[in-house]
Amino acid sequence: MKVGILTFHRSNNYGAVLQAYALQTVLDQLGITSQIIDYVRHEKEESVFSSWWGFKNCIINGFTLLHYTKAIRRNARFREFRKIFFRISPKSYYSCDELEKAIPERDTFICGSDQIWRPILNNNQLRVYYLDFIDAKEVKKIAYAPSFGISSVSEEFKQFIRPLLNDIPYLSVREKTGQQIISQASEREAQVVLDPTLLLTSEDWSRIAFPPRVNPPYTLVYCLSQRRNFCALVRHVKKMTGLPVVVISPSALNLIPEADHVIFDASPQEFVGLFANASCICTNSFHATAFSLINKLPFWTTPICLANSRLADLLNMIGLSDRQVGCAEDFPDAPLEINYSKPEIILDEARRNSITFLKNALND
Repeated sequence: MKVGILTFHRSNNYGAVLQAYALQTVLDQLGITSQIIDYVRHEKEESVFSSWWGFKNCIINGFTLLHYTKAIRRNARFREFRKIFFRISPKSYYSCDELEKAIPERDTFICGSDQIWRPILNNNQLRVYYLDFIDAKEVKKIAYAPSFGISSVSEEFKQFIRPLLNDIPYLSVREKTGQQIISQASEREAQVVLDPTLLLTSEDWSRIAFPPRVNPPYTLVYCLSQRRNFCALVRHVKKMTGLPVVVISPSALNLIPEADHVIFDASPQEFVGLFANASCICTNSFHATAFSLINKLPFWTTPICLANSRLADLLNMIGLSDRQVGCAEDFPDAPLEINYSKPEIILDEARRNSITFLKNALND
């Protein structure tokens, strides 16, 4: 069996790249040959700069210029990671029409994981990530853990995705909110499965981890969208633990005043290694939370509008919803330790169910 994967593999984002690596690795473990289809959404996908349109983007790009060398090095490390660990189609595709005219020779296509169904993508891009370029009667279509990235969508969007969903025989999503959207849009039931990063164990991830450039112990911070309450949380945890704060910065604009070390150019391998060696975590990222769980680390998260639903779903599922705090009144006043005995049982069962879904879809 030859499997093609459509996902956000080109994005220089730790979660996107590592979930793509995880899905391909899980398929390897199942004895399935897979290839990531090199779909290119836009030419500036790997640029260190955002669009220069708008005041906010100009500010972000100005801060990026201050760390230009490190930003270039960071992108180079992402390219090197893809070169080493990904099996990517030799041909690149730039539109759904191109894929329709030259469909890669695969028995099965999997769309997922990550926020590939997020409504901010234009309709032609979304058609690709719903596998609309192939006929389900001729080639098997599987949706594994895609996310809408938000908890609700417009009626117009539901109308658009209804025929696309109905043409995917094997449907799964990453969150319950996505399951509800699919039910409302198509009256179909999608199985909730784990993000691919959670299908691999800490031992699996240790095989690619780089030792961090800072010595433990430390509190690790990964902040996708800075909010006042997040900085207050970091300040509170630093005071409570007395540990130095190491920040993995996804953007030059994400400034954490409490930081003792800021890393702008971590490779995906160092990202994994930084989590493996951390003492505790402060984050508002879904995938940083996932790596906290994988390594059984004490952690705290604060909600942001785009990540809240998927983070909340994950934490509710494993009984750790109290680790997400919204304001200073909710900050911990006790040691950070987490008893992982029950969450580990729930995660193990969810991992088995998720892999069973994937096996059944592939072998049906």
